[in-house]
Amino acid sequence: MNSFLVWWQSFRVPDVVWGALIAGLVSYLTVRASNKHSLRLLKAQQVEATRIAEIKREQDVEDSIQERNHDRLQKEEDRKAGYRREVYASAIEEMLTVISYITGLVNRPPSATDDAVGHTRFQTSLSKIWLLGERRSSRLSRELMDVVGPLFMRAVPASQPLRMMRWEISELDKLQEKARERADELLKRMSEANLAGEDQKQKILQMAWKLQSDQSLDFGQKSLEKRKNLLPLLKDFHVSILSGIDPVHEAIFRLVAALRVELHLPDDEEMFLEMLKETKRKALQILAEVAGIDVTEL
Repeated sequence: MNSFLVWWQSFRVPDVVWGALIAGLVSYLTVRASNKHSLRLLKAQQVEATRIAEIKREQDVEDSIQERNHDRLQKEEDRKAGYRREVYASAIEEMLTVISYITGLVNRPPSATDDAVGHTRFQTSLSKIWLLGERRSSRLSRELMDVVGPLFMRAVPASQPLRMMRWEISELDKLQEKARERADELLKRMSEANLAGEDQKQKILQMAWKLQSDQSLDFGQKSLEKRKNLLPLLKDFHVSILSGIDPVHEAIFRLVAALRVELHLPDDEEMFLEMLKETKRKALQILAEVAGIDVTEL
């Protein structure tokens, strides 16, 4: 028995070895646990990085789409603004000339069939503002149409007496000129007959010359008499349309101010209206001095 114990003890592992084995095992388990934790952490980091990268990619795509949409909208706005500038500039020209066109109806032939051309062109320009303008501009363009239309319809018949009178004067002037030319020709032929000693022919030519001279004087006298009626007819025309011009001017100035806002310019509406008052005062003063129109109630 003792010999067996001695033999068994001869195979006994020293405590130092057991300590080393246990320490190695603990170290192995610790490293393995640490590695597993590191792998889990690395995988979690990779998943998080992938998720962040995907979010960033989606955000970049969304930003790119928004940027393209913004550029597209900006180009569309620039194109619209450019077209508006062209339309508004043309419309403003028509607005500022419509009064001159209406007052200038008195200078047109009485038989003219295209009196409405200027008014139609004006309406066409305003219809584009009605289509393209903002709400305020569209409303003001309609208001301007509503005041110009009645003024034009009133001005056309009111201008006819003066137009007819001017046409009659023009025709008389033409007849006077033709009679004077014939008289000059006859006078020349009278001189030739006198030099040729053709007394009988000279007498006939003298009678014809006197007839043409009398006609020339008669046409001139009739033209002069009719010219005396021009100023009263012009006065009647302006009196008939004066009450309608002021609302048109005010509507034009308000619309121009609204269009300036759309073009990113100061509207200056109050300044325009003050200018309108001063312009009206000067115009009425001229009418009172030149045409003798009573402007106290206008």
